[in-house]
Amino acid sequence: MKNTGILRKAAGLVAMAAIIGFATMSCDNAANTDNRGGGEQTGGTGEQALLRFLYSEGLQGYIVEGLVDEEAQTYVVIPATHNGRPVVRIGADAFRDTGITGVSFAQDGQLELISSSAFRGTTNLTGAVVIPPSVRFIWPGAFRDSGLTGLNFAQNGRLENIQPGTFRGTTRLTGTVTVPQSVQFISDEAFQNSGLTGLSFAPNSQVSEIGNHAFMNTANLTGTIIIPASVWRIGEMAFMDSGITGLSFAPGSRLQTIGEGAFADTANLTGTVAIPASVQYIGGWVFLRSGLTAIHIPHTVIPLSWNPGWWDLFLGSLYNSLTTPPTRFYTPGRHHPLFWFLFDADLQGYVIAGLVDMWAQNSVVIPSTFNGRPVVAIGESAFQNSGITGLTFAPNSQLETIGDGAFFSTRSLTGTVTIPASVKTIGGSAFWNSSITGLSFAPGSQLETIGGGAFFSTRSLTGTVAIPANVQRIEFNAFLGSGLTGLTFAQNGRLQTIGDSVFSGTAYLTGTVTIPASVQTIERSAFSRSGLTGLSFAPGSRLQTIGGRAFEHTARLTGTVTIPASVQGIEDEAFSGSGLTAINFPHSTLTPSSGWDWWVGGFSGRVYNSLTTPPTLLWPRSWW
Repeated sequence: MKNTGILRKAAGLVAMAAIIGFATMSCDNAANTDNRGGGEQTGGTGEQALLRFLYSEGLQGYIVEGLVDEEAQTYVVIPATHNGRPVVRIGADAFRDTGITGVSFAQDGQLELISSSAFRGTTNLTGAVVIPPSVRFIWPGAFRDSGLTGLNFAQNGRLENIQPGTFRGTTRLTGTVTVPQSVQFISDEAFQNSGLTGLSFAPNSQVSEIGNHAFMNTANLTGTIIIPASVWRIGEMAFMDSGITGLSFAPGSRLQTIGEGAFADTANLTGTVAIPASVQYIGGWVFLRSGLTAIHIPHTVIPLSWNPGWWDLFLGSLYNSLTTPPTRFYTPGRHHPLFWFLFDADLQGYVIAGLVDMWAQNSVVIPSTFNGRPVVAIGESAFQNSGITGLTFAPNSQLETIGDGAFFSTRSLTGTVTIPASVKTIGGSAFWNSSITGLSFAPGSQLETIGGGAFFSTRSLTGTVAIPANVQRIEFNAFLGSGLTGLTFAQNGRLQTIGDSVFSGTAYLTGTVTIPASVQTIERSAFSRSGLTGLSFAPGSRLQTIGGRAFEHTARLTGTVTIPASVQGIEDEAFSGSGLTAINFPHSTLTPSSGWDWWVGGFSGRVYNSLTTPPTLLWPRSWW
């Protein structure tokens, strides 16, 4: 794969060097104007009177700079000569966003370059454009978002490459484009989002690369595409979301790389595709959701150099084409009866993307491996709104991530869920509004983060939840409105932050909660309106901040609470409406730093300075 990347870069550099050399020669001399013409000129008579020209001594010819009247809605003819000298170039942005209605080129001229964005945004431009045989370069975006309806290349021409985005967004472009034999590169996005209906390559094509997104979103492009033998790379998503109905590779193919998603979402692509023997690498999801029924590869086993997810979400069969007749691969479980899998090259494992049948009412078991690789993640929204009724994880699970919204609103999901020890992250809204009735964490849990709203509104969730020692952060709303009845924290753990409203509205939560010594921040409304009956802080507490309304309206929270000496700030109304009778505060005044006195707002008990023996009353003040 590395060698392929190096070859691609080398080819790109050679092409770029040629273009830069051409452009540098032109730019260096463009300012030298024809003494006869007096620099920038308008045409003398007829159609040439519509155009502005600039003579270049270095190019020994004229550059078309644009229209004399840029507001004119006119048909433009690019002449072969002007003032007896050849027209060699159309300048950058020459007709960009103008109202021209059509364009034709003299086919017997010396025009070599159509510069960047020359006809970009010419939405009134209609009709077919015939690129003359003299043109060597069409630079990026030359006809992008124009209204052209047809395109022909002179087949005996000199055109070397079709640059990035040249015909992108030409939605009214119809008919078949035949790529000339001289073209070496079809660059990124060249025809993306165009209305192209057919594509062919001239005999003895020299095209070596079809770039990323080159024909992406060409829904009207139909028929069979025959990839020339000269092509060594098909870029990422090159034909994704196209309408092609068939695919084959010319005999003697030198193809080495098929990029990620190259033929993904080609639902009209049917039949069988035979991968050339020359292919060294295939990226992920190449035929994802295509309509192919079979793929033949010239191997007895899938090469290790290919991305293991190259045929993810491909529903057809895979055959070894070295045998006669081709032999079907034995791939047990490749098409799992319950789950869609995607291979993640970075994680070197599989991600569960969803259910094959989202409405199936099954109790699911998350496997530890698939096709010999670990199952490392449950993807975002994978089971959202599904009908699953139970959830367990296979022994020796290697799962690391439960993605955002993975089990969002799974109202049929009941029972206790035991999170495997390998899981490090439970994403935001992962079990939001599900009907799980219990939650536990396997011994030795490596969990680090419980995401925002992970168990929000799980009203059926009862019992005690024990937060594992490795958890560092519980994010906002994680258990807001849940039905949990008990809560414990590992006292030798790593927890640093209890986020906004994490346990807010847990009306059935009872008992005493001991905040671990590791916690530095209890954020706003963390335990507001909970049923908490007791609160303490572990010895050696490093707590620094208690957020506003953190324990607001905890009417069943009674007795005395001693604030740790480490606390540097308590925000407004932190204990407003609690049932505490006393708070021991390790300061001689309520305001050792600005604004601290606001925290006692709405608190009906007493606050004592715990530095004295016996503690001295600080609140309520006699003059209040």
